Amino acid sequence: MTQYLRRVIATFKGDSGSYRVTDLKISFEVSKTITGTPNAAEISIWNMAGGNRSRIGKEFDRVTLQAGYEKAGNIGIIFDGHVREVTHSRDDTDIVTKIECGDGDKAKRKGVIAKTFPAKTKPKDMVKEILKNMPDVAQGEWKGLDDLPEYKRPVTMCGPCWRELDKIGRSHKLFWSVQDGALEIIPKDGNLQDEVLISKATGMVGVPSVTDAGIKVTTLLNPQLRCNRLVKVESQILELNGKGQRYRISGLSFSGDNRDGDFHAVVQGETVKGASEGTKKGGK
Repeated sequence: MTQYLRRVIATFKGDSGSYRVTDLKISFEVSKTITGTPNAAEISIWNMAGGNRSRIGKEFDRVTLQAGYEKAGNIGIIFDGHVREVTHSRDDTDIVTKIECGDGDKAKRKGVIAKTFPAKTKPKDMVKEILKNMPDVAQGEWKGLDDLPEYKRPVTMCGPCWRELDKIGRSHKLFWSVQDGALEIIPKDGNLQDEVLISKATGMVGVPSVTDAGIKVTTLLNPQLRCNRLVKVESQILELNGKGQRYRISGLSFSGDNRDGDFHAVVQGETVKGASEGTKKGGK
């Protein structure tokens, strides 16, 4: 196994520039889902310089968190979003700065659309228009929109963008979510085209547990794990329970510390028809 020499990088950005933290103690908890609820992160950094500490959340309002193992060559983004709140506290002689963050928060709060679409408008064109009104959100991968039929009558949208996306999702059996600043869309029984292998050889911790929807499995942190994509889990427990190996990642959490303690990812996997597709990435 090559999963050692852990690395965590927090990069803060704003109109005045950027500030990168690499050598200080950093701990984090990241939670992601495909349900449309904004993904969240809590990042704690020990003993930042006073000047930089005071700029977080003010001059620097966006954060990108990267993590992984240097020897595995898999350091990558596990969260990209905006700063929600910053607090400072003392831990003995240390000063700890806790940064609470959200992904797609501004679009959730401020994204509003007011537009009437004429008859024969396709759902994909409506989603494109909604996206234009979602601040700081880019277009990610979309699957399941191209073949949807056009609307026979005019459609009026007036209100929050997230609510209109929910309506389209319910009508056409789609999931939408903002993942690291990009709007992604998949069919409720589908997935995007990436796959990561989880096994004892690649860092699986313990054994998977079987859930009503699929499985839950813990592994050493791997930033290639992403919501809406596939995970292939090799485990005798799944075989004994008559379960398959491939699941869509519908919930994902990362937690760890660049100095000690756990450095894990927890995957909530769902059984879907689309799990028969995908190309393996990140397996050993």
